Amino acid sequence: MRTSEVAVEVAAEPNGEDRPKTVLAGFKVVHVFDISQTDGDDLPDRYAVRPQLLNGSAPEGLWDALVAQATEAGYTVVRTRRGSANGYCDFLAKEIGVRPDVSDLQAVKTLVHEVGHALLHEDGAESRAIAEVEVESTAFVVLDALGLNSEGYSFPYIARWAGGGIELIRSTAERAVTCAKSILEGLV
Repeated sequence: MRTSEVAVEVAAEPNGEDRPKTVLAGFKVVHVFDISQTDGDDLPDRYAVRPQLLNGSAPEGLWDALVAQATEAGYTVVRTRRGSANGYCDFLAKEIGVRPDVSDLQAVKTLVHEVGHALLHEDGAESRAIAEVEVESTAFVVLDALGLNSEGYSFPYIARWAGGGIELIRSTAERAVTCAKSILEGLV
């Protein structure tokens, strides 16, 4: 435990000379531990949990219905790879790309994610983190409503973009749910 002195004042001596006088105006207790004084498992790194690509098939006709929504929004959908991303939404070229080497379920989830960008962010977003949390939340809600599980991908993805906190998720929830509802209504 350490304490620290907080203030120094100048006091006058009876003979008129000034001398420094140390005054303890307060103290703060600080606990200092050495790593050898700790035990147990290491704390998890918030980046250690990574999204897991989804495996499985998607319901018949779902891909085509989502492509139709993208087309209605003015976008062309292509199966291509751009870098390491699972997909992209190119606002200038009006193109949505989805990796060709993923399962049908992952491709559908990615397409919902990118359609979310097309519907929500063509005019820009406050930040990349807000945009990613909004559209991945949208993808999760849409897939969940269709009885498809995307937790293994969506939860870690959202948590990483939200910085491990809940506030960004809360602040984007209304837009994500509204977008998900719009996509789901377009599937009927």
